[in-house]
Amino acid sequence: MPQSSKYYSIKPEAGRLCDEIAELWSHISAATARFLDLLGRLDEDGYLDDGYKSLAHWLSWRCGIALGTAHDYVRTAQRLRGRPLIAAAMERGELSYSKVRALMRLGDDFDEELMLMYASCASAGQLETIVRGCSRCVSVEDGAARQFAEREFSWSYDNDGGVVFSGRLPAEQGALVVRALEAARDDLGPPPAEIGEGERPLVAERAKSRGARRADAFVAVATSALAEHVSSSDVHQLVVHVDADALSADREGDGDCRLEDGTPLTLEVARKLACDASIVRVIERDGKVLSVGRKTRTIPPALRRSLKIRDRGCQFPGCCQTRHTDAHHIDHWADGGETNADNLVTLCRFHHTLIHRGLFQVRNDPSAGFTFLRANGTVVPQAPRQPRGGCTELTTANTARGIEPGGLTLYPNDPNPRAELRLSVDGLLAARARRRE
Repeated sequence: MPQSSKYYSIKPEAGRLCDEIAELWSHISAATARFLDLLGRLDEDGYLDDGYKSLAHWLSWRCGIALGTAHDYVRTAQRLRGRPLIAAAMERGELSYSKVRALMRLGDDFDEELMLMYASCASAGQLETIVRGCSRCVSVEDGAARQFAEREFSWSYDNDGGVVFSGRLPAEQGALVVRALEAARDDLGPPPAEIGEGERPLVAERAKSRGARRADAFVAVATSALAEHVSSSDVHQLVVHVDADALSADREGDGDCRLEDGTPLTLEVARKLACDASIVRVIERDGKVLSVGRKTRTIPPALRRSLKIRDRGCQFPGCCQTRHTDAHHIDHWADGGETNADNLVTLCRFHHTLIHRGLFQVRNDPSAGFTFLRANGTVVPQAPRQPRGGCTELTTANTARGIEPGGLTLYPNDPNPRAELRLSVDGLLAARARRRE
């Protein structure tokens, strides 16, 4: 029995619907190009609002976008700024976001005009296959045995007491480490964007660099590994010596605080570490130890499990991190705050640092839950109200910029395009080789 003819032909009224759908999608593509341009400009300015870890985290919170999708938009926006021809085609409504996202995975040494030509002759699915083929072909396979034989890793100490690392890994092992660092970096984000009281602008600017973000990710990976393998003998634990009275909030810079090897630490760091740590009371006189008490935890395991079930990750608005978290005392135990569920909140280490630097405060209302306040006392909303929008505003804005797509705008110029996948990959790689000569 023959299938219904609706699969092979389109009625006139349905044809008009198809044209309107395609035209609207061209408008959406043009508006998305504008969105990516604004996002790329925001990324270049390095602006982060309300203490969010990255532009993707801010975008997720401000626009109600899933974090993975927000990361995807930011990566595409960053790379699109170096591809003016593709950006212009998308702004005219001639390229969809799916095609542009695929093209942005190709390196800067690929020919943009050729990329644009293949994008116009291939479907989104075919273009994904072409890009994957190119990516596989440019991967380095030679010298794997030499890379493995030359693997190394070392560390040393500089004159300031800092630790300097250096190393070399084979490509596949290096990629594994990089992925772990990238995952931790996305979780932790950059250091606070604001300049804290008493900080020098140059030092604060360096603390926001990409290198600083990678360093934070490196420490997070090490901390996670150590938490899983630490032994009861405390051989691998980090030990901090600090005067108990110095942890009080009304003490300004008084009291000694050092690592076990004598490296000094600030009291701000000590208070942050003391939120969730093992405490050993040591009584000294004239530098001699008189007694050493038993090790106790400020937060017992049962309470920690309760917090994990209750909070399910960082409670800062818009933050969805569930790993690498700390339990923060709202009223610090050194100031008389109790170690109970009402006085504890789960925070990721990025936001935990912001709290201890005085950039934010947290309150716990039994009826309303946790409320986060900026330094100026204003509330950080859990989910900002979205501005109103509509189809008319979208198309009107595009028309004002001279963009008037129709039902065939997304169609390629060739009336019968055909993408030969193997030939497309070969053509892109050959053009890449010529550009690299």
